[in-house]
Amino acid sequence: MVTYSNKYAYPPLTRRISLLLLLLPATPLLTFAVEPPLTGRGFYQEQFRKITTTYGPWVDLKSLKIDKQDREISGLRDWLIENSKAMATWPPRYQGERGAIQLIESWQARKPIMDKLGSRFLDTPDLGALSVTYWLYGHNLDEPDAANQAYALLDQLQNKFPDSSLPYMLRGMLLSRTGGPNAQEALEAARTRTTNAALLGLIDLTLSTRCRITGQIHQSVLALNRAMDECPACVRQYSDMPRLMQTSLGGSTRIKMEKPYYLMRADDGIIAGSHFFGFRTRLPGEWKPDGLVPFDPEKKPVSIFMLNAPSLAESKLVHGVVFVSSVVNDQHDLTTGFFMQTFSKASIGASATKIQPLIDNPYLTHWYRIDTRSKVGDNDTITMIAALGTIRPKTWSLSDHVRLAKLEQRCESPANRPQLGFAHMTMRIDAPIEFAIAYNASNGTYRQAEQSMKVILGSLEIEDHTASEVVARRLTALLNE
Repeated sequence: MVTYSNKYAYPPLTRRISLLLLLLPATPLLTFAVEPPLTGRGFYQEQFRKITTTYGPWVDLKSLKIDKQDREISGLRDWLIENSKAMATWPPRYQGERGAIQLIESWQARKPIMDKLGSRFLDTPDLGALSVTYWLYGHNLDEPDAANQAYALLDQLQNKFPDSSLPYMLRGMLLSRTGGPNAQEALEAARTRTTNAALLGLIDLTLSTRCRITGQIHQSVLALNRAMDECPACVRQYSDMPRLMQTSLGGSTRIKMEKPYYLMRADDGIIAGSHFFGFRTRLPGEWKPDGLVPFDPEKKPVSIFMLNAPSLAESKLVHGVVFVSSVVNDQHDLTTGFFMQTFSKASIGASATKIQPLIDNPYLTHWYRIDTRSKVGDNDTITMIAALGTIRPKTWSLSDHVRLAKLEQRCESPANRPQLGFAHMTMRIDAPIEFAIAYNASNGTYRQAEQSMKVILGSLEIEDHTASEVVARRLTALLNE
């Protein structure tokens, strides 16, 4: 019989097994350690938001002219193709922490090959495209300086092959993914350098996405329309992108919208509006948001946005404006709709009187003065001026897009477009909307309220289009073929 003098001692085999068990929790960190650390990478942090990524247009790696006998180059292409589903998006698509680290280590393992091949990637634009793709994947994995490496290579390729479409196309695509100016310029330069239908289709798909993201919706539709002419297979391959266009043009009534309104600074004030509900107007710069009610189709399909003006100098009263948007049906009656039921009920001591329109606007068909018994200021009561109308959805034609695209800006993100607190949506809900603007004033300041209301309504713009025949009909038919 074997005895042990130390009560904490173990037999040799047991001790080895225990030591192994103690080390097991640390094994993943030791085996899969990467630099920079996984937890410090943006794509890994984004996993908690559960973002659904889409594949953006990129050069077809299989179509590149590569010598199959060159094992290092062809091996690189095979690896890029094999890993495209995981690495071609940001955040990349990976299965768990181990999967993310394996992708990073696989990318890093090929960096010595990239360094070794070096100038070989400048021999042809096709070889250059392989290298740019490698660096794009590194950028999506948040590898330091990967995007800069791609741009530096593209500079050299453009100088060496000024007539080739590929370097310009890849630059435009890369700028659209990483951010930066002149993406549209690069894509348009690429279009003038090729007659290849597949390349033209990819270029216009990228341009369509770029214009959609930057809010130039008509240029976006026209680029998509060209892509459908040039390369139907390209549109089907990247079908998630044109489907996003459908959402941008017409939002579903089932969408819950926490912040359906926006405020933007303008040279002489602020612009308050909602792409979701299809309106905008200009207010003096000193007006401030007072609150909003989100749009919740399940509880109540109504949303409200309130802003206040500075207090009046003499009375110290605060005037305000309220925008009320409610989803309705085609048989909707404004006289008994949400706004009138809510703000002019006798039960709250309010009475509504029809008034003459303060301005001529075909969308605003019902005008009221609403008097209340609610006290405000010294011996005064709250009085409102309300203008109501129903905004019914229409469809853009191709000729509409052609005409309106000429009025849009370049598809570039503005260098400085500060938001004042609410999201800037690009969709318009696909339903009739009861729309009301109510100016909150008082009985004693009613005439002053009339003048202020005229100024606000004078800049009011209504957008009643919710879809495009190009997207709703032609794209739908193409994707369903």
